[in-house]
This record gives sequence, structure tokens and C-alpha cells, in this order.
Amino acid sequence: MKLLFKLVQTVISIIAIFIFLGALLYINRNRLILPFKNNESTSQFENRKAEILNIISKNYIDKDITNQEDVETAELKGIVSSLQDPYSTYFSDTEYNNFQNSLDEKYEGIGIGFNQKKEGYIVTKVLSNSPAEKLGLKVDDIIEKVDNEEIKNLDFDKIGDKIRGKSGTSVKLTISRTGETIDFNVTRAPIANELVTLTTKNDIGIITITSFGNDVSSKFKEIVQKVIDNKNIKSIILDLRSNTGGLLNETVEIASYLQKPDQTVVIEQNKLEQTKLFTKQKNISLESYPIVILTDRYTASASEILAGSLRDNRSIKLIGQKTFGKGVVQSLFKLKNGDTLKLTIAKWLTPNGAEINKEGLAPDIKAYEGDDIIQKAIEALKNN
Repeated sequence: MKLLFKLVQTVISIIAIFIFLGALLYINRNRLILPFKNNESTSQFENRKAEILNIISKNYIDKDITNQEDVETAELKGIVSSLQDPYSTYFSDTEYNNFQNSLDEKYEGIGIGFNQKKEGYIVTKVLSNSPAEKLGLKVDDIIEKVDNEEIKNLDFDKIGDKIRGKSGTSVKLTISRTGETIDFNVTRAPIANELVTLTTKNDIGIITITSFGNDVSSKFKEIVQKVIDNKNIKSIILDLRSNTGGLLNETVEIASYLQKPDQTVVIEQNKLEQTKLFTKQKNISLESYPIVILTDRYTASASEILAGSLRDNRSIKLIGQKTFGKGVVQSLFKLKNGDTLKLTIAKWLTPNGAEINKEGLAPDIKAYEGDDIIQKAIEALKNN
């Protein structure tokens, strides 16, 4: 009797397991086909796509669709763009390499950075000694056309592809500046900008970080050592103007040279939880040096993380303009075919819990283009 009872229990347990696994399979299957209600609507979508491609191939005046891979890539980009998130992007292998090179500021082009604001696509950075600087392009110029093509409806990365190109070739930019339209024919060249530089003014070290690209923290460490070795330097101006961001891990590393260990650099909040990222122990540090930070409206993302961390943990003053307000996290997902999905997965908060996204960081001392911002920074250091 007991044997029969155990047998019945075993059968019931096996049935329960199959029901549970079946439920999981059902859930996972529905997750996989989430964009569509059922297989019939999936078929309807494929039929619509085939119909559109057929109409285009028969009637479109400019060119035939000959590359199926281009069609599929455009379709995948469309899925990501439907999120209406300017920071989530589908990268082809070439586009991903261009993205990485832009973080390191090593590429062939004209030497500008740009971003999308309500006014349009605006120049946020003009690199020193670049072709763009030599011809007179300026921060805040609005890009209206590239090679006579209107760009207001073009994808951000597409515009970058049109501006970059082989050294020796040229690109025409039509710029709007204070109501005036100006054309620039710029010859492209190799761009290799120093991500971190140190200059001095009397007893002040001015550290400029232009991007949080790959391995920038090791270069920053060299700068830290130079500051320590220079006994004349008593305080620091950290210039983050026109620094539109970069890699989070590099930002945490640099923050670790400027603060005590085990302090919160940033709070990362995803759908499920909050995670704090902390400074690390370093054998050299600038944590005892008085510091002020220079910002402008193009100080964004990783730059805002560093500025917010130093403000909250060390009460360091920000001088300049309110920052851009990009406080969301992107993660890179490598796909099986070699392409990459850059997707917004979380948002950032300062150590004190302040929102960065769409808010930005307000300066403690306002200063604008044309003001002697360095002089204001020197005065702020004296008053510390």
C-alpha cells in the first residue's frame, strides 16, 4: 500500500514538473514574439513588408534594392528607433568601430563633435588644430546641411558617417550662426586628440578632459603624478566643458584619483534595483587638493557623473553653465552576426540621489561665453 502511495506521489510530481516547464516554455515563447500578437499577425507583417519591397522595386525612381542585407539592417534599426530613445542604436560592425573611435577621438574627419538639441544638430566641440578649427567652425554653430543635403530628418549616426571620411577628401557643411548662413568646405584629415592635458597658470594646474574614451584613466594617472611632482601646483581647475561623455568604468577610475576610496561615484537604477558604484583605492591621489570644475551646456553623461560625484562628496563648486542633462545608461550587446545593439538600460543619480537626466547640474557660479571663466575659477579657489 505504501509502495502504491509513493508511486502515485511520484507520478503527480512528474506531472507537476511538466506543467511547470510547459508554463515556462509558454512564457518564453510569448516573450520571443512579443512585438506580434500571434503567428498570423507575424505573417501579415511579412506580407506587408514583401508588398512594400515589391512596390519600391517597380516604382522607386532613384535606385533598385539589390542588397537584402541593407534591407534587413534598416529593418533592425527601425525596431530600435521605435523606442524613440536618442541613445539606443543598432550598429553595424563598421558603425560600431566608428563609435569606439569617436570616444577615443581618433578617426579621419574634420574634428568636431555635435549633438541634437531643440534648435537642431549643434556643434558641441571643435578640436584644437583640427581642419574645422582652422577654417573657423565654432561651438554652437547649427549644422543645416551636409554636402547640400538637409539633415534635420537624418539619423544621428548617419550624419556622422557623412561628415567622417578618408583624409584628403572634403565635405561641405552649411552652418547657421546667429541668423547667418555660412558654407564651409572642409578637407578631412587624421584626428588624434589628447583626451587629457595639463597646463599651469601660476600655482594652479588646469586639467582638461575632452572625452572618457578607452584607457583615458591611465593617461589621467600620468597627469596626477605630474601634478604631485610639481611642487608649485597648489590647487586644480578641472575643465569638463564640451566633454560629452564616454565610458562609465573610465569615469569611476578617474573619480578614484580625486576622492577618498569607497565613496559613491554614481547610483545606477534599472527596472529592478539600484546599484552604487564606488571609488577605488589608489596609491596616488589628488583628494587633498582644492578643486573647482568648469562646465557648459555640452558637459554631458560621464562628465556629469564625475562633476556630480565631486560636488556631492567634496562640496566642489561648478563654474560655468548648466550641464546637458544626459543621465541614462547604455549597455552594448554584441549580436551573433557581429553587429552591436546599444540600448538604454538604466538611469544615473548623483551620490545624494539627484536626477541627472533632463535636469542637468546647475552651476554654483554662472559664467558664459565671453566671460573670463578661468579668472572666476581662480577667484573661487582663493575663496575656498
